Amino acid sequence: MRKIIKPSNIHGYLFVFLMGAIVILGYTSGRFGLAFGVIILLASLELAYGITIGLKGWSMGIVLFFGIVSGLGLLTWLQLPIKLNNILGILSGTTGICWLILFGLFALRWKELMWWVIVPAGVLVSLSSALLVSSAGVLDFVFYLGLGIGSSLLIWGIGARLFGLIIAGSIVMTVAPGVSFSWQILGITNPISQTGIMLVWFGLGWAIITISSRVISDKFLWWPLIPGGVLEMVGIGLYLGANPNFAGGFLRNTTLMSVLLFGSYIFFLRLNFRK
Repeated sequence: MRKIIKPSNIHGYLFVFLMGAIVILGYTSGRFGLAFGVIILLASLELAYGITIGLKGWSMGIVLFFGIVSGLGLLTWLQLPIKLNNILGILSGTTGICWLILFGLFALRWKELMWWVIVPAGVLVSLSSALLVSSAGVLDFVFYLGLGIGSSLLIWGIGARLFGLIIAGSIVMTVAPGVSFSWQILGITNPISQTGIMLVWFGLGWAIITISSRVISDKFLWWPLIPGGVLEMVGIGLYLGANPNFAGGFLRNTTLMSVLLFGSYIFFLRLNFRK
């Protein structure tokens, strides 16, 4: 049996062919700005068509196409050096922003909250930051990608009320800066101190789990503070053991922060009792 090609597929093929022809003409004639302007105009009309008719897949494809075209246009307009970091950084950044636009589009047009869209958006934007802002080293990718993936999973978990994603996002979001701060950003050379700072950051992730649990439930879940507290105590012990001269100031600052946090907890607890 012969496979029948749907009219919507023909429409898509013609659109892609037309976009490619415009790009080729723009490059051969040297009129990059005009070519990209025409592409953006046609893509906007196609997006309006997809939204009006109710074509979800078509609208999604056009929005992501916007991201790639916008990145190419931005590269041409800024006249950045033709380097792999610049090309990948701009393209991933604009495409990541378009994923966020897609989330808002589906929420407004079809009343669907596609929380999973936050993950590719966070990964692409964080990848763009690692390529454009930092020196693009291994620990830079760990820092930016870890923050992007962790925060995206955390937002997805809170929005969809999935506690497993909250745990994963909270831990990943603090593991990445823990590794980067201890082994690169702070410039500490003592490996014991580096390990201590890293464990302190790891412990903060478990505290974020406790704080985030209140958003999706009627009460705090306190059990994550047990592994978090153990990591914090071990990390502080390693840091102070490697830097005994800093012990006094560190303990004073830690005590002050502990008193402030405990006071804030009592304040919000009383407000909760009144309600």
